[in-house]
Amino acid sequence: MTGSVDSTWGIVLAGGSGARFGAHKQFELLGDERLIDRVVRVASDACDGLILVLPAGVAWDGQPVAEVVEGGNSHAASTRAGLAALPAEANIVVITAPSHPLISPQLYGLAIAAITDGVDAAAPLLPVADAVKTVGPEGVRTLTSPGRPHLAQLPFAFRRSTLDRAVAAQPDFVEELEAIEALGGTVAAVPGDPENVHVTTPADLEIVRRLSRTR
Repeated sequence: MTGSVDSTWGIVLAGGSGARFGAHKQFELLGDERLIDRVVRVASDACDGLILVLPAGVAWDGQPVAEVVEGGNSHAASTRAGLAALPAEANIVVITAPSHPLISPQLYGLAIAAITDGVDAAAPLLPVADAVKTVGPEGVRTLTSPGRPHLAQLPFAFRRSTLDRAVAAQPDFVEELEAIEALGGTVAAVPGDPENVHVTTPADLEIVRRLSRTR
């Protein structure tokens, strides 16, 4: 991506404890490389520089990156640690994580291109094909909304100035796109990829391993 007017930097959020997975899933193997290695490799090709956020006390032994920083005790804290390490010239930020190890270079390109077109944030969205229900005290109910439900996938891309303002305005944000929406920023959708599976459980990892053998 070098040579463009915009300087695009990536942040790989790999500081999670793996509580839901049962281990540090970012270090699980996918073929002959770890999930984190694959994400760093593909993100490095898409960006001008890369910041890697790791758990406390973990040393990085993979492909060189611009800087490695320690994550916090929440998603918001780890995102802020990554943002603080960005150089001043970085005006487009792409956030990704080992939980989506099969992100294609094309998805990075689509998300980044949306930012250069003038929106504040962009993410791949995949339509939900199945009926969506809610479960609560009153039992099962159909989820009603004006639009069709979609799954948001990584990578998320942002105009850096807008993202900085959004995370400053919301100390405990759960997800960066929601922080942009709360600020009144514009979020664009780019086509998602059904094979861009979110690894949350060991069963998800086995699906990703099978898919990776066909790519």
